[in-house]
Amino acid sequence: MAAVRGKPFEPGNKFGRGRPPGSRNKKTVAARELLDSYAEPVVRKVLQMGLRDGDMSALKLCMDRILPVRRDPLVKLGSLPTSTAAEVSKSSEKVVQSVASGKLPPGQGLVMSELLDKRRRAIETQDLDERIQKLEVNNEPEHQSPN
Repeated sequence: MAAVRGKPFEPGNKFGRGRPPGSRNKKTVAARELLDSYAEPVVRKVLQMGLRDGDMSALKLCMDRILPVRRDPLVKLGSLPTSTAAEVSKSSEKVVQSVASGKLPPGQGLVMSELLDKRRRAIETQDLDERIQKLEVNNEPEHQSPN
């Protein structure tokens, strides 16, 4: 048995609730503000270096930091029940309608549809397995006594 290293923490948090979910580290916020304040001259310099000197790695690195890949905002659809194949079908229809109405971006709709399809296949696999087990139990030959 290994000895306990150091003094264990006392139970309970006596210093408050901690940092709220989603809040940023102060250093990260300060670094972001500094980068944002110099974004224009940095982009100009990197473009100049990339175009004049052919330094594409510097160009890509800075552009990825200043202009990150755009992501679709998260959209809340509410509850999508997935306990049965019928519920998955209804949830899938809700996703299609949300994409068609413009409430849900097509990329997110595709991801949701793929998740729902995987859930449907899992339900089907489970159902088939249960049906096969029942058939095997019903078709087992009864034990015959030797003559």
